[in-house]
Amino acid sequence: MSGLLAVLLGAFASHGVQLDGRQQGWLQLANQYHFYHTLALLATAALLPANGWRTLVVWAWLAGMLLFCGSLYLAAMTPLTLFWLTPIGGMLLLGGWLALIIAASKADFCN
Repeated sequence: MSGLLAVLLGAFASHGVQLDGRQQGWLQLANQYHFYHTLALLATAALLPANGWRTLVVWAWLAGMLLFCGSLYLAAMTPLTLFWLTPIGGMLLLGGWLALIIAASKADFCN
């Protein structure tokens, strides 16, 4: 779903609306982080054992994408500017990466 949404939002923004340079920058940043974290979610689901750490990684990234990318998508494509959500989302994305580091350090990949 996340990948589908990233493609749809990127295509809509590229073909469906007129954006100024600042809005285009917000959209590109949102779409870039959206795709990166979608791929990271897929890798996490495929490689990490199902446990509380993996769950924390997934939920932190999903919430981070919603707040970070979502606030930038909204600012780029609508009159809404909820930039106070952007750093909260960024912190959630960082927290997900930290949780991934911890999860990977605890995972037994040899068995």
